[in-house]
This record gives sequence, C-alpha cells and structure tokens, in this order.
Amino acid sequence: MLEFSPDIQEFRQNYFDVCKENQITVHNKAALINTIVYKLNQNQASGNLRQLLFIALMDSTGILISRFYNSPQEKAEEDYKDLQKMYFDFQNQYENTKNYAVIWNMVLAVEKLPEPSPELATDETLYKEQADYVSDLYCNIFETNRQNSGELHYNLRRFLCQAYQITEYHQIMPLFLFQIMVRHASRLVSQENLHLSLKRLWSYKKYEINRNNNKNYRQYKMYSKMFRKLCKYFKNDDSVNIELCKYGFRKISNLHQWIIDRQHAKRKKILDKYYYNLIIADVFCEKYDPYNSYELYGCLKGDKQKYFEEYHDDYCQVKDAVEEYIIDNGDKYILEWIEKYYTDMESLYNCVYEIYNECIPKLPKEKEWIKPCIKAHIFEIATMLAKDRVLHNVLNLLDV
Repeated sequence: MLEFSPDIQEFRQNYFDVCKENQITVHNKAALINTIVYKLNQNQASGNLRQLLFIALMDSTGILISRFYNSPQEKAEEDYKDLQKMYFDFQNQYENTKNYAVIWNMVLAVEKLPEPSPELATDETLYKEQADYVSDLYCNIFETNRQNSGELHYNLRRFLCQAYQITEYHQIMPLFLFQIMVRHASRLVSQENLHLSLKRLWSYKKYEINRNNNKNYRQYKMYSKMFRKLCKYFKNDDSVNIELCKYGFRKISNLHQWIIDRQHAKRKKILDKYYYNLIIADVFCEKYDPYNSYELYGCLKGDKQKYFEEYHDDYCQVKDAVEEYIIDNGDKYILEWIEKYYTDMESLYNCVYEIYNECIPKLPKEKEWIKPCIKAHIFEIATMLAKDRVLHNVLNLLDV
C-alpha cells in the first residue's frame, strides 16, 4: 500500500471524503466528472464540488483512478505534487478569468471613443512606431501595397491615440486593432477619419466554421495569424493584458472554435490559459486507458491502417452512419459509454453489436475481413462522442 507525506495524504483524503459525502463513485473518470457537473448544476454554490471537479480535470496521470495506477512510491508522491500544483494553478486561472469577465463588461460598456489628443496633428512621431508595425502587418496579411496606404496609417494612428486614453482599451490593444482590421478591412484603407460604432465592433459574429472550403480556410488561418502577431508585438507593454485579449477573442466570435478544431498547434497561442486547460482536459483517462478497440475485437496487426487507407470510402461511410445513428438515439448509447466504460464492457460489446446491425449493410465476401475493424471503429466513435459530451457539459458549466 502506498504511503504519502502528511500534506499529500490530507489532499487525497479531502478528495475522497468529498466524493463519499456526495455519493460519487471514483472508479470511472468520465462518470465521476459527469456526476459532479450534474450536481453542480443543481447547486452552483458548492465550493467543495467545484474543487473536486477542478482536481479531477487536472489529473493527467490517472492517479485518482486507482484501477490504472501502479507507479512506485516515489513516482506516486511526485505525481500527487504535480497534481496539487496543476490544481492550484487552474484555480488561480479560474479566479483570474472571472476578473476578466468583469473587465470585459467594462469594455463593452464604453459607448464611444474619445477625440484624439491635439498632439496627434502636430507630432508626427506620436504612435508612429506602433502604426508602422500594424500597417505593415495589415498589408502583409491582406496583400495590400504599403505605398498606397496613407489612410490606413492615419486611421491606425488615430485609433491608437483614442484607445490609449481608455484604460480598458489600452489593456486589450491587440484585440482592439485586430477587430478593426477584420471588421473594417476595406474602410481602413479607403476612408480617412474613419469612425466606429463600438456596439457593432464588439457584436458577436458567427463564422461558417463548418463549411470546409479553401476560401474559408485561408481567411480564418489569416485571422489567426494576425491576432497572434498583434499579441506578440504588444506583449512587452506592461499595460497590455494578453490573457484578457485572449479571453475577449473567444467572446467576439466562434473563430476560436475553428482554431481548436483545425489548428491544434496554435491553440495555446490563441486561447487564454484557463480555457485552454479546459479543452485539453483528459475527461476519459485516455492516457492510461488499457482498452485498444482494435485489439478488443481481434484485429490483426496492420488491419486498422489497411482498413483506413484501402477502404477509406467504407471508413467514412461507417463514421457518418454511426455518428448519425448514435446522435439520433439521444442519451441511450452515450450514457452507456460514460457510465460503463471501465466497469461493464460486456454491455458495450452488446451496444456495438446493436449499432452494427442497425447501420452496416451485409458485406460482400471480399470485405468480410473488415467486419472486426468496423466493430472496433464503432467502439471508437461511441467513445469519442461520449468524451465530447462530457467535455461539452464541463464547458457549459465552467465557461466564464
């Protein structure tokens, strides 16, 4: 039996005591998290349950799921210390994000920008360096000739001058400039003394992130790059709060979701720390998951790759049909996976059999060998949908 230092033992004991008091089982991470979310939705004021949820989300080693954890004493002590640190860091990120929400409402409450200071007309060096950089970035991103952008440079200097007079806007300067360039790209270069409606500037925009075409992909990739470049440029300005900018970025559109789905390598540079740690949380203990679906269904080595590559059309048809069928059946299969993934695999085998019979037509003789691959694929699809459901429930509860 593992023995721990007093502070670690207290940390562990508090965790398991709260689980026991609230009748929450600890054998299954997905079910545990889903149950805590449900109970918190009934009682948002429960600090103990929120603490429990944060700890479970930050458990990246599987140490709280004893059925998988078998590390030696020294490693276990180290993993608990890491978990403690990640929990306290995440708790601080949560509190910071609540403060960002307050400041963001102050940003939205500003009705109009002040008039530029008189020095702007007499001192050509005022905000010139910042305007030069942002103008060059605009011309690079939108492929515009810098020599024909007098209005662009003037407008940017003017907006910089106005924004620096408002504390909340100074803090979000990269986001403010990004939003102007995205929402008023053509007017910036064609209209001198451009005036903004702040209400329209910050109005939420829903991009067509699910339409998979090259034009959208290029445009959203361009916007992602622009925001990252602006944050990098202003990060050394002590009055600029980059985390607040990232918080605001996901409040003004659904573009952050496209980045989550399509630009995995850029997520950390775009998302605020709190939200990033939420979306990467391992809600199914997958890192220490002993179940390989293709091994479970007796597939031979190399079958998975062959099924995916040589029978890719079948692979895609199975994915579409099975996802549609599971979603159409509401909670039936998803809750089975959440609640029984580690405890009643026989039930999940039966579910796979049901889904297979409902979704998959009779295979020709030459394709008989892919039947186990399809069953394994169904198992993977159901697991992914269950994971998405748990994460969706967590985000709905904790998105500040």
